[in-house]
This record gives sequence, C-alpha cells and structure tokens, in this order.
Amino acid sequence: MSSRKVPENLLTGFLLIDRQHEDIYRRFDELEARCQAGSSKEQVFEALRFLEEQTTIHFDFEETAMKAFDYPNVIEHMAAHLVMRETVKRLSGEIRKNGLSQDLLAQVRSLLYDALFRHIAEHDLRMAPYLKEKNPDGWTL
Repeated sequence: MSSRKVPENLLTGFLLIDRQHEDIYRRFDELEARCQAGSSKEQVFEALRFLEEQTTIHFDFEETAMKAFDYPNVIEHMAAHLVMRETVKRLSGEIRKNGLSQDLLAQVRSLLYDALFRHIAEHDLRMAPYLKEKNPDGWTL
C-alpha cells in the first residue's frame, strides 16, 4: 500500500510540522490497512493509539509555538484543535466499544483525514508566515 502524502500546496515550510503532518497521514493509512486486512482487534487498537498519540504531540507542539511567538489567532487555532481532539476521542471511544465497522471507518476518513487537510489549509498555512516572520532562522523554541 502506498502512503498518501500531504500535497505540496499544504506544506507549511516548517520541516518539523510538515513531517508531523506526514506522520499523521501515515498513521491513518496504517489504521485503514489494518482494518481492511482483517487484523486483530488489538492490532487495530494499536494503530488507533498511535494515531491519537501523534495527533496530540502535533497539536501540543503547534500550540506551544503559537504561544511562544504571540500568534494573534492562537485562540481560534486552538479551538480548531479542540474540535479535532474531541472528534478523535469520540471516534476512538466508538471503535473501542463497537469495533470498527465500514461505516465507522468512513467516518474516520471523512471526519479526521479530510478534516486535517482542511485544518492545514485554513489554519496552519495562515499561521506559518507569521511564525516565519517572528522566527526567520527556523523553528526554535
């Protein structure tokens, strides 16, 4: 299975954030592949846990950076993170409780995978130029 990549027009220019975005998509691919391959419940939960962890690490990093450089839209951006965190939590709970049906897998795709593309386009690409201006030598906190 080939791993989907974040399109070039959604790259922020910050290597660490772009790598984190790629890793999140790779985690989606792993979860989907395990589900489609009929992997054990434990293997599916492991892939889900990795996805949850990577999303948390990424959001925490971005929020720390936005606060460190006094990003003016930090509240709006963090609110978008909160919605995605709650969505991941809700879907994870449903998967743990009921298993991963095709319907639930479709929700994971549309609510999380597609939502992350929108989030990058609507929030991260707006944030990146500001942070580059404040920290032209690179991402150091």
